[in-house]
Amino acid sequence: MLAAGTTLGPYKILAPLGAGGMGEVYRAHDSRLGRDVAIKVLAQHLATTPEVRARFEREARTISQLNHPHICALYDVGHQDGIDFLVMELLEGETLAHRLEKGALPVAEVLTLGAQIADALDRAHRAGVVHRDLKPGNVMLTKSGAKLMDFGLARTASVAAAPGALTESPTVSRPLTKEGTIVGTFQYMAPEQLEGKEADARSDIWALSCVLYEMASGRRAFEGASQASLIGAIMNAAPRPLSEMAPMSPPELDRLVRQCLARDPDDRWQSARDLGRELAATGLETGTRRASERGAAVRRGAFAGARVPWALSVALLALLIAGGVWHARTRATGHARHVVSTILPPRGYAFSIGSGPMALSPDGDQIAFVGEDSLGATSLWVRSLDSAEPRMVPGTSGGQMPFWSPDGRDLGYFANGQLRRIGVSGGSAQVLAQTGLPNGGVWSRDGFILFAGGQGMGIQRVPAAGGECTSVLDSARTVTAKAPSWPVLLPDGQHYLFAAFVSQLVEGAQDGVYAAALDGRTPPRLLLPGVTAVQYAPPGRLFFWREGALWEQPFDAGSMKLSGAVVQVVNEVMFDSWFGGAFFSVSPSGDVVYLRGSASAGLAELAWVDRAGHDLGRLAPPANYYSPRISHDGRKVAVDRSDPVSGEGDIWIFDVARKLGDRITSNPLNESVPAWAPDDSHLYWMSAVGAQGMGDIHARRLDGTGVEETLLHGDRRRFPMDVSPDGRTLLVQSRRAGVLTQGSLELLSLPDRKLSPWPSTSGGEYYGRISPDGQWIAVVSRETGQDEIFVERFPRGGEKWRVSTAGGIGVAWRADGRELFYYSPDHQVMSVSFRAQPVPEIGVPAPLFHTQLRTYGSAAFFDVTAGGQRFLLVRPVRADAGAALTLEQGWNPPR
Repeated sequence: MLAAGTTLGPYKILAPLGAGGMGEVYRAHDSRLGRDVAIKVLAQHLATTPEVRARFEREARTISQLNHPHICALYDVGHQDGIDFLVMELLEGETLAHRLEKGALPVAEVLTLGAQIADALDRAHRAGVVHRDLKPGNVMLTKSGAKLMDFGLARTASVAAAPGALTESPTVSRPLTKEGTIVGTFQYMAPEQLEGKEADARSDIWALSCVLYEMASGRRAFEGASQASLIGAIMNAAPRPLSEMAPMSPPELDRLVRQCLARDPDDRWQSARDLGRELAATGLETGTRRASERGAAVRRGAFAGARVPWALSVALLALLIAGGVWHARTRATGHARHVVSTILPPRGYAFSIGSGPMALSPDGDQIAFVGEDSLGATSLWVRSLDSAEPRMVPGTSGGQMPFWSPDGRDLGYFANGQLRRIGVSGGSAQVLAQTGLPNGGVWSRDGFILFAGGQGMGIQRVPAAGGECTSVLDSARTVTAKAPSWPVLLPDGQHYLFAAFVSQLVEGAQDGVYAAALDGRTPPRLLLPGVTAVQYAPPGRLFFWREGALWEQPFDAGSMKLSGAVVQVVNEVMFDSWFGGAFFSVSPSGDVVYLRGSASAGLAELAWVDRAGHDLGRLAPPANYYSPRISHDGRKVAVDRSDPVSGEGDIWIFDVARKLGDRITSNPLNESVPAWAPDDSHLYWMSAVGAQGMGDIHARRLDGTGVEETLLHGDRRRFPMDVSPDGRTLLVQSRRAGVLTQGSLELLSLPDRKLSPWPSTSGGEYYGRISPDGQWIAVVSRETGQDEIFVERFPRGGEKWRVSTAGGIGVAWRADGRELFYYSPDHQVMSVSFRAQPVPEIGVPAPLFHTQLRTYGSAAFFDVTAGGQRFLLVRPVRADAGAALTLEQGWNPPR
């Protein structure tokens, strides 16, 4: 046992949590990230076997890529002083095994937890990982649902066993049976495992059906007084039907369990995904049927007198939880009733967590949201509450951040750098304004739209019918690192609220929600410190997100003052650190819809893909990544990794083979945009300093002999783009602090630190990469009115040759200089052949694959290996396909 206070790398042991056949588990504190984690130490008798240790580390790498809300996350793997250990997510709750000691679970909970476990298994199976030890002791019940633990690591202990040998799982199971009954995990092993055959996904499906049986009935599917009798029961007997063991369970569940317990794997459900969908559908059908039956009983007079209202309440609540709709009837009678319902995403889609929150219509009868397909393509959808299925709004490809017109007939939204409006039934979208990286809009009853257009634009006002934009709030004097965001109009139509980050409204101002007047005669006033998302509901209530939860507080819009108690609406609501918004929406009547979740959304992954876009694995767990650069030898990746709350970044270097990263900057400044020296001996980056966000350029040798050096102080924000092949010139992007869309390129002579402008045209260049032979430069320029890729001669500039034909941002060269890559407005990674001649020969752009990349201004965050065969993408993490919205109608605070 490790003593409290023992350190393993940056992890300090706090207390033991448990022990098993593979080793011990401890609570520990991560001193780097300031969080508590769980550390699992590999047992000494296993650690001495080289094969076990190799497999332990190999499988840990695989499991670390299983990012899923119902899988216990694996953060790190390490070795110190002869101790091999895993660093995992620390889960608060109880195991399913412990819960089952109290008896069977309610049917609704069985179906919900079963669907969550199936979804987790599906994610693992698609990554080539088989659990092989699924049982109640490896399922943790938390506030956010089921969490599957010890994923795949049971394999590590089996390598020492002889082929075909029958061994119990290496983890210790909590006994649920009387003395004399076999304790362990034989009860959940499929027949093929007992025969010594290789387990596959269908073996996990067998185990899941055993767990479902136990949750529904409170009894194990297979039991025996000895090991032999237990094995005989699994191989030859059938468990008693659930209809006998749990009479209240639906017949559909009995059917699913029996099919999954087929002894021939070919006769079972073949994928956990299909099984999970069946479980979810069973939950909906069961709830709807029971609600209908209860409603019929009420109509027949089965309940009389004082019991009738109670029966109606139960029936309506069951109907809504099952996905039905009750809305207009209560509004017509004026009778307030608090009802909670679940809204599922369209088939084949997920709720996009990188495209802004959903929006309730003014009458509360429709929900607009952004759906994301399996390729990352987004579009707007509308779900009417009197309809069972949502419908796509045609013509909204790439849409994000929807908001409603006052009459509920149109939607405002953002797409491809534009503010647009479109009818709810679809049609041609009308372009209202050009934007940067937008952060929300609101449609006034007075016929104008207020929107946050991104850095450099502040808060803008534009007629809803189209016309000239006017500035309402000047970004240059209000913010530096992030723009004012998420405007909310108040009832008088003359005042509004907005969120500000790193605000410079007045000296010493704070992040938070501010109140302001449209005429700008009075300076904005801080209303809610530390709050980043807010909405107003008449006659006087503010709903806002803070520290992971959704809150409500009375608010007088006339005096602009808050009063009364702050009440929590729900304790876990997703927050997107990329666009700074929370996933909730409120209607004028006070109905509220939200996406539950305890983690910050908007994270991205460093993903490898081939030229066809096929996944080749992930380099690192999800985080806030920007500007990845692969070293010239292909062995390292430098990337900016930022804090999801403060936005401050550090430079990390990841080892490609080992998939392990090291942070090379650790001061409180914001370091970003790394660039490698031609021989990979140095790394250059930008470090933001000063109240106005100016950025110096820093450098460091990477052999451990050098210290961090400041190459350039400046009065602007400067980013190192690329280094010439001779190592003498650093290409720099320069722009005014706080401005996203205006900038230029400069050349910094590294021997003498002299800075000179790049000979740009009236269109300006915002992003550039130097060709491998040092004779050309590819740049992003807006001289045509939109971002396009051009090539020019390096280093003298001059004539330009256009590469892209329909817009493009971000650019990278193949190592031989014969091919260019960029990112198109329709989310394609494009390839263009290039042949250097006196006049360059440039091919026709061809799409390689469709993907959703994190972008920023003229940068699209990707890089390519020397041979042009593998791409490293900063790809927004897609939402769990099973994640559902929660709608609360008639919610009122308990005052």
